[in-house]
Amino acid sequence: MPIFYSTSTGKKKLLRALVVSLTALAAYGIYCILQSDEIAPTAEVLPANPQAPVRFDLLNPAKYALEAEDYGGHPAYGAAMLARGCANYFESRGNHDQDLADAAKLGKSGDRNFEDLVAATAFKIRTMEVQCSGVTVEDIRNSGDLLREAAAAGDVNAKGIVLLEDFRAADAARAEAKLANKPFDVDPAVYKNWLNEAVHLTEQGNLRGAQLAALLTSLSAYGQKDMTASAMWSMVAQQSKGEAFDSGKFSFETEPYNELSSAERAVATERAKNVFEACCTQPSAQDQKAP
Repeated sequence: MPIFYSTSTGKKKLLRALVVSLTALAAYGIYCILQSDEIAPTAEVLPANPQAPVRFDLLNPAKYALEAEDYGGHPAYGAAMLARGCANYFESRGNHDQDLADAAKLGKSGDRNFEDLVAATAFKIRTMEVQCSGVTVEDIRNSGDLLREAAAAGDVNAKGIVLLEDFRAADAARAEAKLANKPFDVDPAVYKNWLNEAVHLTEQGNLRGAQLAALLTSLSAYGQKDMTASAMWSMVAQQSKGEAFDSGKFSFETEPYNELSSAERAVATERAKNVFEACCTQPSAQDQKAP
């Protein structure tokens, strides 16, 4: 998950201290708060000793709550992402008391780390409460229209989300029709156009474009199945923006790529490295988070 730097305020959306804490919580099944946009203190609040815990209880959550403009890009994109992040938060909110209780029980072991985990969790919850205090059901309902508005205005991240969601809706309809033994017309030209758009978005540094290209080239239904190309696009999609390409982040031992030969895997890896270095290591590329 990439660290987010707002172009307008310099706020960090995610900091290593909170990532480590909440990842550890997730290992014990306490993960629902990670489904929304991550917030953490900026570097100046970290203790001088990097091994010392962050005093989350001393931080003001309002200082770290994101606003729509902190997402960068078109204003409608920021408003949509804020609403969607809060939608995830609202959905998981019923579990928060239990999350804290479970973490506290683990903390009775006397391990100082668990006390830090509880504090980090509580800070995250307080921050999200502030961040989402003004978000309404109508805002969440309108998030799709806001994304299309931003996409129409040229926002690359919004384009990536809209294109991916359109494909998922069409593919779900195709799968449903197949299960019901009903006909479903697939126009290869439409999906070829989507693939071209996905590749174009990837060239602009949008990793959702690579994710969609991987999907479109993995299914024979769309007349463009190429598993080596699909593996290549999938590898590109899984790299974190700004990091060096690491093929070790991708496993070929899972479906649908375990059918590839060692030679095909080598080809996919080399192509992915070249594509990623050309498209996705540019500092100007927008940060992305799945909706």
